[in-house]
Amino acid sequence: MYNFRDTTDKIIAEPLLPAEAMNWDGVFLEKIIPGYRTLAVEGREIVNTEFKTTEIDAFDGSTIVTKKNSSRIITVFYQLISKNNAEFRERFNKLNTILSKKEAKFYFNDEADKYFVGIKSNATQVPTGRNSITSSYDIYCADPYKYSVIPKQLQANLDEGILKMQVNNEGAETAELSFEATMTSDNGFLGAVGPLGAMEFGSIEELDGHNYQKTDIVAKNSLRPEDQTNWELNSAKAGTVYPVAVSGIPNRFGEGSFKWNAGTEGPEPVYPANTAACWVGPTLYRDIPKNSNNDNTKNFEAIWRCNFKTTKVKEAIREEFNLMSGDKVVASVVLRDSMQEKIEGKFELAVILPDGTKFQQNGTIDLKKATGSWYDVRISRIGPKVTFRISQIKKLGSSDEVAQSNWQYQKMFTLADFENVPITGTTYWPHTRYLNAAVPPLNSKKESITNFVFRWINVDKWSDDPNRYSAGDVLSYDGTTGKCYVNEVLAMNDIIIGSTDLKIPPGNWVVEFHYSNFGKTPPNIVGTLRERWL
Repeated sequence: MYNFRDTTDKIIAEPLLPAEAMNWDGVFLEKIIPGYRTLAVEGREIVNTEFKTTEIDAFDGSTIVTKKNSSRIITVFYQLISKNNAEFRERFNKLNTILSKKEAKFYFNDEADKYFVGIKSNATQVPTGRNSITSSYDIYCADPYKYSVIPKQLQANLDEGILKMQVNNEGAETAELSFEATMTSDNGFLGAVGPLGAMEFGSIEELDGHNYQKTDIVAKNSLRPEDQTNWELNSAKAGTVYPVAVSGIPNRFGEGSFKWNAGTEGPEPVYPANTAACWVGPTLYRDIPKNSNNDNTKNFEAIWRCNFKTTKVKEAIREEFNLMSGDKVVASVVLRDSMQEKIEGKFELAVILPDGTKFQQNGTIDLKKATGSWYDVRISRIGPKVTFRISQIKKLGSSDEVAQSNWQYQKMFTLADFENVPITGTTYWPHTRYLNAAVPPLNSKKESITNFVFRWINVDKWSDDPNRYSAGDVLSYDGTTGKCYVNEVLAMNDIIIGSTDLKIPPGNWVVEFHYSNFGKTPPNIVGTLRERWL
């Protein structure tokens, strides 16, 4: 026996309007068009079903092969009353303007918690010679479903060591689950498993770091005026990967000076005049001490932060960040804009082995994303793996880490012959005035290099390397579009091939979330489910 349910208990959004008054694109038509009134609506109920069948001679009847719900047409019958022809025309003009939007969300007064999406299509001709009429128009809904105006907010919680989200789909149809995961510690992977799909992001094989004996920070420089004594100007120990310009003329390496201006974060390069087809600029050099074991051949990370930006076509600059082994450059990063026909950003990464073999990777900085001037440049060595990373800094975090970046590039070389190469010093060489080209200011204070950090990383303990997702990073997945974002930046490459959308059927379900086993704390995950009905 069925329980009785009073069908009149629905809350009316606007009690003074007709029950089926339509709210189109956020407004009730009765409220903005005087004399307009909804009389009736049809097409909101059962939708047509299309299906294909196949028949087999030896069996009775047929078999349904495919089934789908047809698009929906909703017809609105209305009344429009006006005092005179001018008023009638004015009100019809307004009605046409409102309904002319390509597609709009709309709902009805007696079911204000659910909306359709449609476009006005056919309209019945209005009776002629009258200023008070009744007529109708159709709304074509390519998507036949109606959706919950307010989506459900769902929270994942730990349950017996597993991050679980209880999902109750009270709609009548399967709906897509979206979610936002805020990382609370380093993480390299996020997986979600639901009743009808599974999504994976990042890399399940990513490791959090490496063993080391002890991390020795042997250089930590903020290049303010008080740090000047830690650097040698135009030192004979400085080295470059670019001694001769493409013209064949030797570059004027180590010529010029720096101004260490009070109140600034970095020195201002001073360049001599130069009409030749070569580059000129001063250098800063400093020794890199050995680690606490008196060794300079182990794992390390070198970090430079600097300003790099050109704002005019005729400006040109190259900035080199080099690691030295004795009198040789063994690893180098170059940021440059050497094109005087347009503004551009280029980078060059290089590892030079003791026998002179050079491994190089060049590329382009995406200036549409890298809109700032402050960059973080890193070279690290973990065993045979040499990793370069360039980030245009959006937000700097703690412990010299980049919390958020506008643009980032990373490249790793695996070079057994570089594993034990000694590192003895670093050279910074900004150079410009090729054919006396204009000198870019780099930033508003004309600051060049602002920081240098060097740390030895050995093998007996554990070092927490930067991971794909750091604490504070937000991974968002939109189940309706299938798009993934990290810190509001589209990151479709983070979706692991083979993932399938998280579709939730009607009823109560559990979605499980999994993350890297080195994650110290689980991500904070909030889900969104927009239920739907026919």
